[in-house]
Amino acid sequence: PRSKVTEIFRSGAQRQMRTDYASILQQLKLNVRDLRMLRSNAAEIVVHDSRIVFDLGELKGCIFTDRVVILEAQREAARSLERAILAYIQSTRIAPPYTPESA
Repeated sequence: PRSKVTEIFRSGAQRQMRTDYASILQQLKLNVRDLRMLRSNAAEIVVHDSRIVFDLGELKGCIFTDRVVILEAQREAARSLERAILAYIQSTRIAPPYTPESA
């Protein structure tokens, strides 16, 4: 079945799509073990060199150095995580330096 997937990039840019798990495997370059874990009902976190894959029941996804991918993003827990990530990105942006011309 197709699922809503949200990618949130370090810049705060987002990309949303509807896709199935087989396509996610190819797009994110996950291995078969990661895919099996994401489709199971057991809570698990797997740490790789290039990513962290997590399945916490209502929250499933992957954390990369430049983005977070939230699977089954239609769930309320996923939407809450998305809002929290975006708020964090917004709060950590460095404001441009003050200059009299910008006032």
